[in-house]
Amino acid sequence: MEYLGTEIFDWISLLVNATGAGATAILAWLVYHWTKNSERNEVTRTIQNDWRDYNLAVLADQDLQDLEASNHIFDGLTPPEVKKMCIYFIKINVPYNMWIASKNKLLTQTDVDREIENQSKLLFSDRAFIRKHVFPRGYDSDFSDLFNARWAQMEIADKPGAA
Repeated sequence: MEYLGTEIFDWISLLVNATGAGATAILAWLVYHWTKNSERNEVTRTIQNDWRDYNLAVLADQDLQDLEASNHIFDGLTPPEVKKMCIYFIKINVPYNMWIASKNKLLTQTDVDREIENQSKLLFSDRAFIRKHVFPRGYDSDFSDLFNARWAQMEIADKPGAA
């Protein structure tokens, strides 16, 4: 049986091959983007792990605490405040890594929101210190805004007469 001078089997074969080639191209594109996002997330996590190691070293060494206090972008940190800052870096890097993973479509925003909600509650009482000494040290403003928005809601709920 012929269609436009070519056997139907040839047309079917051409269609199957074209469909297979298209599916392979789409799969390759999806794998490429997933790998790229995964690698971006891994690089961020590696950098954050390096910073965690540094923060742990500062927590354990008085000389490093003094160095951090003298090099801090805002004057006036005491060694105990340097320790507190390092602890907050370690705590906030967990939701930060989750936020980066979410941006790269490796975690859901729901997971990130849950962790930020938890950490916002835990860190609420020291939010002024975190806003001044932690967030300006390398966190994306979009990420910091998530904490600030939750803290603003908590401040409203904390006021006398708030429902």
